[in-house]
Amino acid sequence: MPRSHKYKSAWGTFVQYLLDDRGISHGELSERLGTLQGTVSHYISGRSKPPLGDLDRWAAALRCTHDDAERLSWLALEPWTPEPVWRKIKDLEAILADQESVVSGLAEQVAKLRAELGRSGAEPLSPGDQ
Repeated sequence: MPRSHKYKSAWGTFVQYLLDDRGISHGELSERLGTLQGTVSHYISGRSKPPLGDLDRWAAALRCTHDDAERLSWLALEPWTPEPVWRKIKDLEAILADQESVVSGLAEQVAKLRAELGRSGAEPLSPGDQ
């Protein structure tokens, strides 16, 4: 299966979830979008790539929350983006996750040190004190 079809299916699956959640039929969605039901079906099934220029209309027609609209947009970008770019994005996401873990660990250590310092009665150093 081509990559674009797989990722389009993720977009289509999310659109179908939104339709089911809101009780909207493919026919009703096509009316709201002013397009043919077959066109809507092609987008949802993955036979056509997501309509990037019309995502705001799709979000409105699907009564998306802000978060749902963001997810709809993100999923729509995948089949249009070259594979090397996605690999780089995935690499950067992994680096970011590692950095967030490091920062979280450092924050915990700082909190423990402050607690110990508070128990000892010593005054914390200001950034300019040495």
